[in-house]
Amino acid sequence: AVVILIIWSIVSTPTARMKDFDGTEHYVCTTGGFTGEPGGLVFFFILVAYGALVLFLGAFLSIVTRNVPSMFNESKLIAISIYNLGFLSAVIIPVFLVVQPFNPFIAWILRTSAILYAFT
Repeated sequence: AVVILIIWSIVSTPTARMKDFDGTEHYVCTTGGFTGEPGGLVFFFILVAYGALVLFLGAFLSIVTRNVPSMFNESKLIAISIYNLGFLSAVIIPVFLVVQPFNPFIAWILRTSAILYAFT
C-alpha cells in the first residue's frame, strides 16, 4: 500500500485550487501532476482494489483456519472484522462519491464516521 501511495503522490501530486461553494470560494485539494483530475480517481480505485484483495485473502485464511484448536482459533473474529470492513466499503465509498460534489462537509462526516466505526 505504501508503494501505491508513493507512486500516487509522484504521478498525481496534490494541488490546491479555488472552488466556489455556496457563493464563497474555498481552497480544495485536487489532483494535479501528470494526470490531472482523472488520475486521482484511477489511483483511488487501485488502492481500493488492493484493499479488497487483502480482505479476500483474509477471508480465505479465516475459512482455511476455522478448524484449528480453540486456543489458537481467531477465524470467527477475523471473519466478523472482514464483514464489517467489506460492508462499510460497499456502502460508504459510493455514498461518499455521490455526496462529495454537493456537500463536502457531509461527505467528511460520513467518511470520518465510517473510519471510526471500522477501526474501533
